[in-house]
Amino acid sequence: MFAEEFLLNIAIGIGDVETVFLLLCAGVPICNCSIEDLTPLEVAHNTKGLPALFPALMRKVYADKLKDEISKIVSNDDTHQKLKNAMGIMVENILQNGHICNWKFDASDKKTQNIEAKKLLCVASSLGLSLTVKLLGLEDVDLHPLPGEENPVYNALCGHHIDTLYALFRDLKFAPYTTAKQENIPRKVKLDFWITENKIFKRKIYDDVNQLLLDVNEKEIESYLNKIEKLKLSNSDEKYFDIKFLYMLSRYGLVYLLHQLLQTDDINLNQVIQPFSGCTMLHISSHYGHLNFTEYLLHHEANPSIKTKGNFTAAHIAGISGQEETMHFLFAYMNYLALDVNESCILKTTAEVMFKQNSETYKSSNFHTMKSKDAIIVRNEVKIEDKAYQILKTKGKFLSIKCKDDLIKAVNKLQANHNSLNKKQADDVVSELKIVINELKGTPFEGNLKGHNQFYEGNELVSNNEVKFILELKNFSAMTKNSNITLLPVKKDSMIYSIEARNNKIFKDGNFINEYIDTFKNLLENYKPSSAKLCLEPPFLIPYKKGVILFWIWCSENTCRQVRSFIEPVIKADWPTKEYLKALPEDKRKICTSDNYIHLHPHDIKGHWTLHAYDFVREIFKTLTKDERTVWVTCKLMTLLIKKEWWTPNNNGRQAANRFGIWAIGVEALPERALRTLFLKELTVSPSSKWGKKYTHERVCSIFRQAVEKDEDGNLKVIKEFKPVTLPETPLHINYSCLLGIIKYLEELPTESGNY
Repeated sequence: MFAEEFLLNIAIGIGDVETVFLLLCAGVPICNCSIEDLTPLEVAHNTKGLPALFPALMRKVYADKLKDEISKIVSNDDTHQKLKNAMGIMVENILQNGHICNWKFDASDKKTQNIEAKKLLCVASSLGLSLTVKLLGLEDVDLHPLPGEENPVYNALCGHHIDTLYALFRDLKFAPYTTAKQENIPRKVKLDFWITENKIFKRKIYDDVNQLLLDVNEKEIESYLNKIEKLKLSNSDEKYFDIKFLYMLSRYGLVYLLHQLLQTDDINLNQVIQPFSGCTMLHISSHYGHLNFTEYLLHHEANPSIKTKGNFTAAHIAGISGQEETMHFLFAYMNYLALDVNESCILKTTAEVMFKQNSETYKSSNFHTMKSKDAIIVRNEVKIEDKAYQILKTKGKFLSIKCKDDLIKAVNKLQANHNSLNKKQADDVVSELKIVINELKGTPFEGNLKGHNQFYEGNELVSNNEVKFILELKNFSAMTKNSNITLLPVKKDSMIYSIEARNNKIFKDGNFINEYIDTFKNLLENYKPSSAKLCLEPPFLIPYKKGVILFWIWCSENTCRQVRSFIEPVIKADWPTKEYLKALPEDKRKICTSDNYIHLHPHDIKGHWTLHAYDFVREIFKTLTKDERTVWVTCKLMTLLIKKEWWTPNNNGRQAANRFGIWAIGVEALPERALRTLFLKELTVSPSSKWGKKYTHERVCSIFRQAVEKDEDGNLKVIKEFKPVTLPETPLHINYSCLLGIIKYLEELPTESGNY
C-alpha cells in the first residue's frame, strides 16, 4: 500500500536526470505517498542546487497528466463540467506557479466547500482520475462520506479503477469496507493492505515494547504475529478476542486487520479496552488521529457518544489531541445520528471549545513562522546535520540573529517573554498528583515526590508543558547504614546493577517496573479529580521504560492546556566516590558535600538499574550564576529549535496529519540529560574567569564541541559515548549527528552583524 521509499522523489532530490526520465517513462505514479508527505512537484521546486530543468519538467508532467485526465470527462452533467473547468484552472495554475497551486472552489465558506469537494471527488473517483483525487486531498476540506452519501470508494470499485483506490486508501486515508461492493476490493489491494499493516505492526510493537509503552511480553507478541499471518486474505476459525490486541490495532490504525478480525470473531466494538481510563477503540483511534480507522468503526456501529471516565467523548479526545479532521468527522457523524455535539466533559467544556483553546495555547507557545519554502528545503536535506543547520539558519533569521551578540539578545528576550507553564497551573498539577501518590501508601511504591526539571530550577526558556518528578521510595534503600537490597553489577566494574531484595520478589526477573506501572493503572481506575480546573486526560497514562507518564488537561475561562507529568521511581544509594567532583568550582562542590546519597533509577526493560545524581544536578542548576545560566539557556535553545514540535509552517490550508493542523519539521535533538552532562563537564574544564558575558558564545561552542572529534580526514564526527562528571563509570550515549549542524551554525556566526 505504501512504498518504503518514493523513488521519484529520491531521484529528483539528488538531481539524477536519467533516473527521473526512466521512472517517468516506466509509468511511475506521481501520486504515491500520503498527503502529509512532499509531492514530486514540491521536491523539484524546493531542493537546493537543482537545475531549472527539474521544476520545469515536473510542471509539465503534472500538467500533461491533468490534461489527460480532463480528456476522460465527456459528460455534460453540471458536476462533471465543474470538475473539468476546475481541473483546467489547476493546469494553468501549475504551469504558472508550480507547487504553489490550490484548487479553486466556487464557494467561499468551508461548509459549502466541503459539499462541493465531496461531489467533485466522487466524479473523479468514478472516472479513475487518480491525480485529481490526490490534488483534492491536499486541500483543507472534509471529504469522508457519511452513511447515505455518495462514496468515492464505491465509485472507484464500480469502475475497476485500482490506481484510484490506492490514492483514496493511501493518500486520502479513506477506510475500506464502508460501502456496498466492499467484497469487490481486488485481491492485490487486499494483499498490499495486509503487507503494509503487518510491517507497521511489527515495527511499532517492537519499538513500543522496548520502551515499555506496551505491557506485552514476547510470548504475546509471537501470538499476535501468528494471528496476523492467519488474517492475511482468508478467514480463520480461531477466535482472537484480546483487548490488548484491539488496543494495538486502534493505536496503530490497522483498519484492514480489524476488518479481517471481525470476520472471524464476534467483537463488540463499543467495549472498554483500557479499563483504568474507560477508553474504547474509538477513543484510542481518535487520540492518535487515525481518520480511516475512526471512519471504519463508525460505519460499523461504534457509538460516538460513549464517554470515558471524566465524561470525555471521542470528539473531546480528538479535540484535546489536536486531531481536527478526526474531530470534524466525529461531529458530522454525531449530527447524522442526531447526537449532541455540545456535550461537556467533567471540566464543563465542549470538544470544540477545548480544541480551539488548546490550539491557541499550543500555537502561542511555539514558533509558527517558517515559510513553506524553507520547510520543504529542510525536509529535502538528506543528512541530519544538514537539516539541523538549515533549521537554525532559517529560525535564526526570524529571531534576528545576525551575529554572536544577537544570539544572546534573542535568548534574553525569549526568557523575558515566553508563554510558559505558569506557576498556578504547575501547582495545580502537583497538588492533584500528590493525591494520587498518597494512594500508594501500603504498597511497595510509597515514597516522596520531588521535581527535577528546568521548571523547578528556574531555567525555563519557552513554554514547557512537562513537569518531571522522581518518586523516592521509602521501602527500599541501598545505603550502607540501612540497606535492605543487594546490588549485583551486571558486568565487572560496571555501575549498572540488578537488584535482589530480601524476602521480596518484586525485583525478580525485571518485574519491578511492570509492577510499578500496574499499580498506577489500578489507582487510576478509582481516581476522581479534586480540582474543578484540572483532571486526567484520556488515555490517562502511558508507561515508559523508566516509569509512567500521566496526561492532564487544565482548563480555565479562556485557556486550555495539556500537561504531562513524568514520574520515575528511584532508590537511595551511597555515592561510589566524590573524588572526581573536586574539579568542579568550589561553590558547586559545596552542594555535593551536603548530599549524603544519590539515587538508583531504572536503566532498561530488563530490570537493570543505574546511578544518577538527581538532587545534586538539580541544586547545581538552581544555583548557576547569571552568566552560567545564560550559557546553559543558549545551549538549550539550540536543541529546542531543531525539535519537531517547534516547527509549524503555515502551508496555505494544505491538509496535515499532525496535531493542530501543523506540518512538523525537525530532527531528533540531544536529550536534556546528555546536554546537562556536557554543560557540567564545561564547568570543570573552564575557569570562572572564562564565564563572563563576553565569553558566552565561546562557552556554548565549547560545550557542543566536547561531543565531537576529528576523523582521519580531519572532519568532525560525533563521539558515541561521553563520561559524566558526576558518575564517569556510567557513560552516556550521545551519538546525535544534529550536533554537527549546531556547531556549524554557531561557528559561522560573525562577531559583528555587518559580516553576516
